[in-house]
Amino acid sequence: LFGGEVYGVNPRASNANISLYNSNDTWEWDGQLWVRRNPANRPPPLTQFGITYDSDRGRVVVFGGYKTFPPNYSSGTAQINNDVWEWDGAAWASRTPPSDLRVMETRQSRYAFYDPVRRRVGLPIVSNNLSPSVAPSLTTVLWWDGTRFLRGNSSTLDDIAGTVITD
Repeated sequence: LFGGEVYGVNPRASNANISLYNSNDTWEWDGQLWVRRNPANRPPPLTQFGITYDSDRGRVVVFGGYKTFPPNYSSGTAQINNDVWEWDGAAWASRTPPSDLRVMETRQSRYAFYDPVRRRVGLPIVSNNLSPSVAPSLTTVLWWDGTRFLRGNSSTLDDIAGTVITD
C-alpha cells in the first residue's frame, strides 16, 4: 500500500490542524498486520496514481498521478506527472525512463494491471472527456517492461478483458 490522501494532522505542516493531505507512506501486509515501512528513498506524496504488482519481476509498480510539493504537500500544490517508481520489498527505485523513451499519456491513466501472458504491466489510457454526459473511452494500452513504455495496439477493452481489476 502506498501514498494517497489522508485526513488527519499533517506531519509536514507547521500547525496541528486536521485536514486532507497527500502521503508517501509505504505499508506492507505481513499476513496478519499492516506494517509501516520507512525507506530512505521513496516517491513524493502522490494521489490518483496507477499501482500494480509485476509478479514476473517481483516489483510493485507506481506510475503517474498527481505529485504534491513542500512545504505542506497539500492538493493545492499538485501537478500531474509521468514518474515511474518500483518497490522491491525493501527499497523504492525511480525508474522513470529518459524523455526519449517516455510516453506522455501515462499520466492520464489511474489504472494498472499485470498481464501474465505478455509479462508486462499494462496501463489502459482513456480519453479525458470533461463532459459528464460523455463516457471515457479506451484509446490505447501502454506496456511497461521494466525499462520503457511500448505502445500497444489495443483499441477495445475486449483486448484486455479478464486482466483488469478495479474497485
